Amino acid sequence: MEKDKVLMLVASGLALIGFIDSAYLTTTHYFGVPIICGITEGCEAVTTSVYAYIFGVPTALFGTMYYGLAVLGWFASFLGGSTGLLRFMAWFAVIGVGVSAWLVFVQAFLLKQWCQWCLISAACSVLIFGLAIYLNRKGHNISIEHRPDLSP
Repeated sequence: MEKDKVLMLVASGLALIGFIDSAYLTTTHYFGVPIICGITEGCEAVTTSVYAYIFGVPTALFGTMYYGLAVLGWFASFLGGSTGLLRFMAWFAVIGVGVSAWLVFVQAFLLKQWCQWCLISAACSVLIFGLAIYLNRKGHNISIEHRPDLSP
C-alpha cells in the first residue's frame, strides 16, 4: 500500500479516536454520568463551563458530528476519492484545528483547568490537520479508477 493511502487510513483512525472521545463526553453529559478524569483534575469544570455550550448544545456533540463526518471523508479518500474530496478534507481539518485551538485557549487562559478528553480531541485535530496539509501540499492527485462504460 502506498504511503499516502496509509496516511489517509491514519487520518481516518485519528478521526475515529476523536469520535469515540467526543461521543464519550456527549454521553456523560446527556446521561448525567460523572466524567472519569484520571490524568487531569478539571474535566468537570471544563465540560460544564459556559464555554462548553453553543446555543445550549454541548460542544462535545458538535465534536461527535465533526469527527463522524471526518471518519467517513478520510475513509472515502482512502477508497479512492477525488482530489476535490481531499481538498475538502483539508478545509474541514482547518475548522477542527481552529475550534480545538480556541478550546485549548479557553482551558489554558480563561478557565485555568484542563480536561484530558478535550486535549485528546485537540491532539487528534492537530494531527489530522498536519496530515491533510501534507497530503494536499505535495499535490497528491487521487482519482477514482477508470471503469469502462458498459451502457448500451
